[in-house]
Amino acid sequence: MFETNYMFSKYKFLASFIFIGILFLILPSSIYACTYNSTISGNHLDVQVQSGDWSNLGVLEIISSSHTPIWKTMYQPSGLNWVTTWENLGNNMYFGLVGGSNGDTAYWGFNSMAVTSNTIPYGIYGVDFIGTLTHQDYYVQMNHPEDFGSNYIVCQRNGDILKQNFEPVSKVFFIPGIGASWNVNAFINCKPDNNPKDWTLASYAKDIYNPVLTALTSSHWQVVPFYYDWTQDIRNSALSLNDVINLNTSQDEKVDLVGHSMGGLIGRNYLETQSGRKAAKFYAVGSPNQGSALAYPAAVDGKIWTDDLIEKIATTLFAKHCGIPKSLINLLPTYDYLRNTRTKQLESVTSMKNQNNYLPTSNFITPFWNVKVGTLAGNGQATLKIIDVIKDPKWPDGRPVDIEKVNEGDGTVLLQSAQITGASTNDVLNQKHSEIISSTDGINYILKFLGSPGISDPPYPHENSALILIGYPNTFQISDKNGITTSSENGMIAIMNPKDGNYQLQINPASQNTTFIVAQFLADGKYFYKEYKFKGSNQETKIIEFNNKHPNEDILHEVREYNSPTFPKFWFDFWKFWKNIHKIN
Repeated sequence: MFETNYMFSKYKFLASFIFIGILFLILPSSIYACTYNSTISGNHLDVQVQSGDWSNLGVLEIISSSHTPIWKTMYQPSGLNWVTTWENLGNNMYFGLVGGSNGDTAYWGFNSMAVTSNTIPYGIYGVDFIGTLTHQDYYVQMNHPEDFGSNYIVCQRNGDILKQNFEPVSKVFFIPGIGASWNVNAFINCKPDNNPKDWTLASYAKDIYNPVLTALTSSHWQVVPFYYDWTQDIRNSALSLNDVINLNTSQDEKVDLVGHSMGGLIGRNYLETQSGRKAAKFYAVGSPNQGSALAYPAAVDGKIWTDDLIEKIATTLFAKHCGIPKSLINLLPTYDYLRNTRTKQLESVTSMKNQNNYLPTSNFITPFWNVKVGTLAGNGQATLKIIDVIKDPKWPDGRPVDIEKVNEGDGTVLLQSAQITGASTNDVLNQKHSEIISSTDGINYILKFLGSPGISDPPYPHENSALILIGYPNTFQISDKNGITTSSENGMIAIMNPKDGNYQLQINPASQNTTFIVAQFLADGKYFYKEYKFKGSNQETKIIEFNNKHPNEDILHEVREYNSPTFPKFWFDFWKFWKNIHKIN
């Protein structure tokens, strides 16, 4: 009995082993089965993998038993312009080889350090051979990135390539910076929302971004703005960008990307995660590719140091109402920037508790998946470089006590941080962070990089103050002393460079409970923020008393305070003046 059971177990084990072996033989082809289209012109062969999951294409080989590929005549996707072959450029880079062990192979893939994290770009691959080919003279095989050097699958040919080139590039996806996108529901409820359809251009950012959007449209580009939840991790926004690009393009269409500030980091992460995918050109304007020291006090303690008005408005509103945005961690410097006041030495950024959780792991290096990459940096503005810190239990890496600024930057991002090693161009303008995206010179640099004519009219508005009103759920409007009325848009009214005086506010509640926020950002850098709660659904009329020189936090008042016969406006003004002097609440 024991012997019978033993023999049965032995044959059962052998059968299982054979079954697993057969499974290993057939499984790769069932998972990674691929087909391709190809076209021959004389000694030139083009191949385009059509099916199987092209994103799993880790190595692509064209092998001929009777013809030898010609050195330096391998080609790969790059929009409308073929580019000569890659050679082995070092770790974590794509490379192309010809020859193989038998002198018969054209090969695109990775060195061994990159195969677990990337795929080679989708598109048409070409090679010139010695002698004239037929479709019977070669075969195509591929494998998965994680199967580097093994489990090759021979692809089946479907027919000719129907389209030799990508469609002409006509679309620009424009990605604004931190805080420029607005979603009143996400803000009021402090609720993440990664659906781009729910976001619009913030009212306070229109004067900065509308000039470049208009210039691109006037230069016959189809502009697709990408508005996003800038409070979330940059990598989440890059995934949303991929969805938007796919939704607005055909299968073989290439597009250009322009990103300002944080928008540039989202654009580069799209290139990284999609291996360039549909991008032909990418231009990063004032983007902190090595982070910005201004992010440190904001990310750790919600202290907003930036002088850039757009970023200041957005991050202050969110920090006051919801707390510290998660995305600020993505903006911390990757260089040493904290100086110990006791030792006078810079602390190693790699030993800090609060570290950038994106940029150090980034693999954004030349040749950038054959995407033409350029940058535009601001310069000549006092820009934070080093923060002097002392020990403090509330600040794990040190509490700021002093700062050091340099003029090599745009006031927000250092020059060295805004540039990218290996980019085809690193342009520089002596302007501030917002000016480089909205000034005539800045827009002309963008148009030049994309290949469009320039503009001559000066679009940049010099804004240094703002009155921000936010209401939800309601609509509202405000009228100045000249009777000019502005209505809310997506729950907000932003008056840039507001004039002193009284404004009449009319609120139309949409529910029994209304949240209303008044935020003042003054020319001297100070700001005031106050939230109000209204009950009931009746229309409300209020007075807003704005004074840039003598500001107060509470500037929203009842109309009767001004019109009551028992309390004339003269005495009300005197009372407000007296309160201000004696700090009466």
